[in-house]
Amino acid sequence: MNPFYEYKTTLPHFVFKRDLGFPLHLHVHIEMMYLLHGEVEITLGNSRYPLHAGDFALVFPNQIHAYRMISPRSET
Repeated sequence: MNPFYEYKTTLPHFVFKRDLGFPLHLHVHIEMMYLLHGEVEITLGNSRYPLHAGDFALVFPNQIHAYRMISPRSET
């Protein structure tokens, strides 16, 4: 899959999602993600990293990245 260029005109941009999945993309802004629940796999360039509840991810500008849900939030 080819990455796409994401262009946001309003900053800062905050999103709270229950199920996180986003295809390969890049943008000129820094992206920060704090995972509250579940597990997500982040792809940065050619590497993949699992993120668990309590983990923080920092993606620098112009880095190709994606998110894939591994396990959703538990409803307990």
